[in-house]
Amino acid sequence: MVPRTDVTLTSTVKTDDKGLALPYRQVANHNTDWLTILLLLALILFASVRNSYSKYMGHLLHSVVNYSTGFRMFQEKNSSVLQGAFRLEIYFYLTASVFVFQVFHYFQIATSLPSLLLFAFCLGAVIAYFFIKKMLYMLFGMLVEGSNETSEFLFNMDNFNRVTGLFLFPIITVVAFYPFEDPDIPVFTGFFIIVVMYLMLLQRGSKILLKKQFSIFYLFLYLCTLEILPLLLIFKMIG
Repeated sequence: MVPRTDVTLTSTVKTDDKGLALPYRQVANHNTDWLTILLLLALILFASVRNSYSKYMGHLLHSVVNYSTGFRMFQEKNSSVLQGAFRLEIYFYLTASVFVFQVFHYFQIATSLPSLLLFAFCLGAVIAYFFIKKMLYMLFGMLVEGSNETSEFLFNMDNFNRVTGLFLFPIITVVAFYPFEDPDIPVFTGFFIIVVMYLMLLQRGSKILLKKQFSIFYLFLYLCTLEILPLLLIFKMIG
């Protein structure tokens, strides 16, 4: 008997000519160096307010849930309030613009633009939106002879915006360094915070304007014209 020497084995494992490779998953992360630096600058700005104007910070947080505190801050407007408010105003515009930038990436809107240019557009849009909104409020206040009530409402709006910026910072930080594929939870948490703060602001505005003895009809028309209509126009433009 002669043994067979031409025995061959057939492998059932499929191999790639390129060799072995570890499995990977694409993560929807849009971190850039400039964004990391921007978040660091926002954190430093917050720390400066926290260390220098801690009393103002406490009053600010209390003012969004207590009307009396907000009214007292509106009447006082001392130097610590103005200086701390100015820093938190910048802080809000930065955090809100970063969140809008991240939302654009999340919904794949205008992502063909360079990241830094898209952020600059978001920053300009946020600043322009609130600037135009304040101008319209002041114009309407002069027309209905309610400049004092309008100034009080705008002061409260700025307070609510600053508190919104405080809550948005951890959200945008999580989105920026989110380790999973889709940052659904932090993005929609940010939406939830904005909606809740906005509804609280509308409630505060209604309370302030009712002191002017506005009728419910004019109050509804006032809020629809200056609050709801601009938002609908923005959504229409994005769509």
